Amino acid sequence: MVVFVLGLTSVIVGVEIWKNQRREEEQAAKLAADERLSESLRGQLEPMLNRLREARCTHEVSPVNVVRQQATHNLNMRGGGNCWHAVLAAPTPIDARLVAPSGQVVTAQGQGTLELEHCPKETGEHVFSANTQAGDMLAYAMVDCPPAFEKHKDDPAKNGLVRAQARLKSLSAAGCRRVILPPRAVTGPQTLTASMHAGAFCSVLVVSAGSDDNVLETTLKSPMGELVASRKSSDMELAHCAKVTGDHAVSVTPANGDYFTLAGMECPRAVARKFGAK
Repeated sequence: MVVFVLGLTSVIVGVEIWKNQRREEEQAAKLAADERLSESLRGQLEPMLNRLREARCTHEVSPVNVVRQQATHNLNMRGGGNCWHAVLAAPTPIDARLVAPSGQVVTAQGQGTLELEHCPKETGEHVFSANTQAGDMLAYAMVDCPPAFEKHKDDPAKNGLVRAQARLKSLSAAGCRRVILPPRAVTGPQTLTASMHAGAFCSVLVVSAGSDDNVLETTLKSPMGELVASRKSSDMELAHCAKVTGDHAVSVTPANGDYFTLAGMECPRAVARKFGAK
C-alpha cells in the first residue's frame, strides 16, 4: 500500500511538473513570437520615418512604441504651427484618428502600414487614438514636420512670385525703369522702411500672395507717422508720391502664415498715379 501511494504521488507530481514545463515552453514560444512580430512592425515603420526625416521632419513627438490593440495620446498643437504625422503598423486593420479642440475629426484606416497627417488650424489639446483588433500588436511613432506653408516657400505659384512678376511686368511696360525692392518671398507680418524723395518719381510697392485666401493688409506712413496709403487685397500695388523726403514705414499683415512676395519699383509720377498714387 505504501509503495502504491508513493507511486501515485510520483505520477501526480510528474504530471504537474510536465504541465508547468509545457506552460513555460508555450509562454516562452509566445514571447519569442511577440518579439519577432514587434521587430517586424518596427522594421515596417523605419522606411516611413526615414522618408519623413528627409522631408525635414526631425522633431520626435513619440519614439516607436509597440502596444496591444490601442494607443491614445493628448497633444498640444498651435494653429498654423508644425504639421503632425503619425505612422503605424499592425498585422490587422488599423483605425487612427485625431480630434481637434473644436471636435473636428481627421481619420485614416488601413492594414499593414498607415500614415495620418494633420496641419493644425486650431490651438489647444488634440486627442490622438489608434486601434487594431483585440489582442493584436500595434506599432506607432509620431513626428513634427515644418508647417504646411513651408512647402510653398520655393514654389513661385504658391508664394506669390508669379503674381508679383506679372504686376512688375505691367509697371515696367508702363514706364517704370528702376527696381527698388527685388522680389522676395516672406512669411508672417512684415515691417520695412522705404526711403522716398519728393520729386518727379514715386514708389510703387507690389504685394502678392499665392492665393486669394491670404488677404494682405498693407499700410504706408509718412516720416511724421501719418497714414498716407493703405490697401487690403491678396494681390496689389501700393503707390505713393512722397510729399516729404525721408523714411516711410511700410507694414504688411497677412491673414495666414502662407508665403507672399514683396517687390517695389520707382515710377514716373504720371504712371504712379494710374496705380493709385496721390
